[in-house]
Amino acid sequence: MYTDIVIDEAYGVSKVKSKTPMSNDNYHRIASVSKSITKQAIEELVRRGKLSYANLVFGDILTEFRVDAKMAQVTVKHLCDHTVGAWATETRAVDPMFNY
Repeated sequence: MYTDIVIDEAYGVSKVKSKTPMSNDNYHRIASVSKSITKQAIEELVRRGKLSYANLVFGDILTEFRVDAKMAQVTVKHLCDHTVGAWATETRAVDPMFNY
């Protein structure tokens, strides 16, 4: 695993209207940027027989996590199709990404 920081800079603005500068403390949703790359990698693993769309994410793959019954049923296909429905979407505050 690589642990050395290569670049520690922030560029641009975090709020366009107020021209608030970007900082290293800003949070970003990179999932949309990386989704297509991740999906291609998953398709390759499925093609090679190393992964199945039916695999349970929190059972077959991530075995060290304890999750509730609803999350325990999430499959690789759910993630690829964006059909998990694991948390409410009315407000981003309930998204685990923002529990910092």
